[in-house]
Amino acid sequence: MSDPFIPGIISSTDLKTYRDSGVGMRVGFGAKTALLVVDMCRYIVDERSPLSCRFNGRQAVESISKLLAKARPVGIPTVYTTQRGSEPYTSATGGRLVNKAIPKLSAFAQMEEPHEILEELKPESKEIVIVKPKPSAFFGTQLTSILLFHRIDTIIVTGAVTSGCIRATVDSAAALNFRVIVPIECVADRFQTSHEVALFDMDCFLADVVPVQEVFDHLDNIDHDIYS
Repeated sequence: MSDPFIPGIISSTDLKTYRDSGVGMRVGFGAKTALLVVDMCRYIVDERSPLSCRFNGRQAVESISKLLAKARPVGIPTVYTTQRGSEPYTSATGGRLVNKAIPKLSAFAQMEEPHEILEELKPESKEIVIVKPKPSAFFGTQLTSILLFHRIDTIIVTGAVTSGCIRATVDSAAALNFRVIVPIECVADRFQTSHEVALFDMDCFLADVVPVQEVFDHLDNIDHDIYS
């Protein structure tokens, strides 16, 4: 298991507090794992989009694609999420997110094409796609029920954005007592600072933030029979 995730932007004072606190212990994988791909839609890598992840969106696409190629032959349950414009942001389902983040982007928010899952990560027929109304993939969706059906105790969380929907999803998953693994190369954000701070904070208290190679190694040694 890799060392805790500590980005270079953490100050020496905060680093001392971190080390004195004893947080950031490793949780590891449990008995049965699922893969979650959060909001990897067209707008994430489209530089014309006001919400694109220019910083590391393409890296996340490539890394998630490799992770899917590893996970699918094993039979690991995979769930995707999206936020289709016609549903979350045009009614009360969008809630205060509309007021906080979308008021100047209403036209974009109502467009369907930007919210389509990227072709490079296109779900297979047996994989589930959830339309979520809020940042957390758990809020107002059947995700918990799906994971319980498959007897999942560990979730690999990938997608965008690190400090938004990923952080909210990880928080919900940890609150529900799932083990959570966040592969560093498989999450993207619009801002590098937000990305690194969110990863650091999640690694402190909620998840194991690890290099994607560590997830690859786990999948290479997993018992395929428990997913058959």
